[in-house]
Amino acid sequence: MPDKLANRILIGFLVLGGLFSRYGFASEDASQNQIAQRQAFLQAERYIAQGRNEDYLILAASLKDYPLYPFLHYQWLKNHLDDQASIEQYLSEYADSRYAQQLLSKWLLSLAKQHRWDLVLSHQYPSNSPETQCLFALAQYHSNQPQTALDRAKQLWLQTDPDSETCDALFGLLKQSSSFDSQLAWQKFQQQITANNPQTANQLISLLSDQQAKTAKLWLKLFKQPELVTDVTQSQLNPIL
Repeated sequence: MPDKLANRILIGFLVLGGLFSRYGFASEDASQNQIAQRQAFLQAERYIAQGRNEDYLILAASLKDYPLYPFLHYQWLKNHLDDQASIEQYLSEYADSRYAQQLLSKWLLSLAKQHRWDLVLSHQYPSNSPETQCLFALAQYHSNQPQTALDRAKQLWLQTDPDSETCDALFGLLKQSSSFDSQLAWQKFQQQITANNPQTANQLISLLSDQQAKTAKLWLKLFKQPELVTDVTQSQLNPIL
């Protein structure tokens, strides 16, 4: 009980220091005001690290005008991804902050793990991140939009080579569907050879037709031994699709 009272007194002093700094009651020296806010900020970070949520929220309320507040509150929210109301408020108030983008990505992944697909789609936004695009396509697939999702998955499969569980799940659905065929796999194989990724290209052979697989193995052989190219005809390098 004494420790809790001491904590409340400390928070009170820090909060008052922030108020005095804001309205100029404590000192005319701006540097002193900045020091007081900085101390409160660092204490708030310690509360986050210690999991002292109530103490953090009380102190953070006095720091909303502090320039680093968006970063501070992001640190707390990323550990409380179940707090939908607070997250949506943050995303609205700090939409232009880079931390809003990072928080949204983490939150959407958390929602996907809970299969809350409708909520994922309601927060869909333009993104260059392959993982985020895969996430939205996966949400579409599970929200009665399977063909739209598979069409999107085909584009992503050819455009990107991400290493993520989300994209792996989406591409797994694509490969099991009628939207996938050996011609699509051959396109991917060609891309990987051109991109100097023979190991990845080799992993695609099982998805090819027999004729494509035969040609692909020849391509891989020539990749390792380019001096043999003079012994190969053009027709041998082009499979029947």
